[in-house]
Amino acid sequence: MLFALLLGAALGFVPLDWPWVVMMMFVALAAKAILDILFEKMLLIDRPSPFQIYCHNLEMQGETAAFAWLSYAMQLVAFGMLFGGAAFALVRYLR
Repeated sequence: MLFALLLGAALGFVPLDWPWVVMMMFVALAAKAILDILFEKMLLIDRPSPFQIYCHNLEMQGETAAFAWLSYAMQLVAFGMLFGGAAFALVRYLR
């Protein structure tokens, strides 16, 4: 979610209307979800991707990870849009 907060705050300084910002945040978060799901390791550092950690936590609780990719992507986009939108609104208000 740090990615969404930083993205929303950075877009708060860009002079665009809010529908464009929402679309840009959606595309960026969807791309992050796809990259997290496709790669087992993070691209720049040698650590497991957040999706792998999510699947591991599901398996530790005894749940199946069959549709974990869908759940992970939906949660990342939905909550990322909420947190990123809040950061965007805060920066726009304070600017």
